[in-house]
This record gives sequence, structure tokens and C-alpha cells, in this order.
Amino acid sequence: MKRSLVAYASSDDEDPTPPKKPRVDQPRKKLPGLPSSIYAHVDDPAMHQGRVRTSRHVEGLYPAYVHIVISLADVPELADVVTDATRFARGELPALRSTCASEADIQTEVDQGAAELHISLSRPVFISANQRDSLRAAARRIAAKHRPFRASFSTFSVLTNDERTRTFLALDVGAGFQQLNDIVQDVNSALRAMHQDTYYDDPRFHASIAWAVLHTASALSSESSVPEFPPYLLQRISDKFMPELGKLSPFDVGRLNLRIGKTTDSWDLGVPSSR
Repeated sequence: MKRSLVAYASSDDEDPTPPKKPRVDQPRKKLPGLPSSIYAHVDDPAMHQGRVRTSRHVEGLYPAYVHIVISLADVPELADVVTDATRFARGELPALRSTCASEADIQTEVDQGAAELHISLSRPVFISANQRDSLRAAARRIAAKHRPFRASFSTFSVLTNDERTRTFLALDVGAGFQQLNDIVQDVNSALRAMHQDTYYDDPRFHASIAWAVLHTASALSSESSVPEFPPYLLQRISDKFMPELGKLSPFDVGRLNLRIGKTTDSWDLGVPSSR
């Protein structure tokens, strides 16, 4: 650390000390405010429907993940199954919340093209500002390498995040699994080069359609969280909606998405990069 130099009087200086001037009080200057960056980041679960941050907030790092987006407006039959299954599940378990639309009216958001399902192809990672362009460039190359394909969902399932703060009602991918896994291998290579965590060794590709806070993580009332997703409810959902799910036509997967912070970039699969 650099230290500032302090001026001391010379030993050769024999001048007498000048007389002191009378002190005049000056108006005190107002100190500048502290920069916002020094304040601790505080998470209030009540402001986020009970969700708890599972990774500590670090100034200058950006959350990022690679995923596939399915617009439910493009697959109306799938939208019907998702809407009906979510409403049925919430009727039995009011603490559940939709992941693909607001609580006001799922069907309205489907009609407006705002309701989406996401299939994750990476874990959430945190990257520095100077890694953002590198990750975008890697995702662009990966998208160009892989061709569009068709996929479908085969079953309903219940999943819990690694930190056991939330539980999810999900749709598991059937057809299209191998193509998704091929993309993940390339995503893993890019993340490994950046010293980031890769995706699970035994991936289970899925799209969450509803979630709930678990009791152990909730700072809200017990009515807003659950001890677990009831096994009987998963069975009832499967019995009621699996026949409809099995009749659905496959959907197209034609774009790769990367979200960094609040910005999402998207590239067509199989289209050579222009940069």
C-alpha cells in the first residue's frame, strides 16, 4: 500500500514561530454520502414470494445459465395440459406457484405469448464482468454447431433444488434427450474453461411448471410453504393428465438461450455465426 509523504520541518530552520492568528469558526461542510456498494445486500424472502437466495450476493458477479425456451403460445395443446395440471395441483396445494406465468391468469399470459417453459442446460453460475462476452461467444458457437430438433415431455415428476429450499412440479423430457445432452457436453466444456461448475453428471432434462417454498427455508407463514410435495398428489396429477400428455405432438427446439444478469441472448440452432 502506498503511503503519503509527510513534510517535517528542517533541523536547519531557525526561524521563530510566527504568532498565532485568532481562530475563526468556519461553517462545517457536509460529508458526502457513502457509496451504495458498501452497504450489505439484504434479501427479504417476503418480497420474492418466499424464495431464498441460495448463493451469496457478490458485487460485480452476474448470474448466468444456458437454457431452451418453449413458448406455450406456439404449442397450445401443451399449454392446455400445463394450465390444467397447474390449476389442479394448486387446488390441492395452495402454496404452489406457477413458474411459467403470473398467478393472475395463466391462460391470459399464454394467449399473449408471455408464458414460457425453460429447460435448463447448465447450473446457475456466477461470472465476472470480463467473462460475459466469452460466455456469449461460446454459446453462439455451440448454437451454430447443433441442428434444430424435436422434443416432447414424457412424465410428471417432483424435484428439489440442491439447497432444499424449494420443491418443483416438473415435466421430464422424453424424445430429444440425446440432442439436449449433446449440447450440454459443449456447454460443460465452455464452463470448465472458465473454471465454473458443469451440469449434473447424470442429467435429467425437465421443465418446471410449479414450485413451492419448503418449510425449512421459509421465513413466511406455514400457509406459504410446504414440508414436501405430497407423493399422493404427484400420483393424482399423473393419473389425471398423463393420458393427455402422451397424445401431444413433439415441439420444435430451434434456439439456444443464455441469460446473464437481466439480459437474455438467443441464437438459432444450426445457423453459422456471423462473428
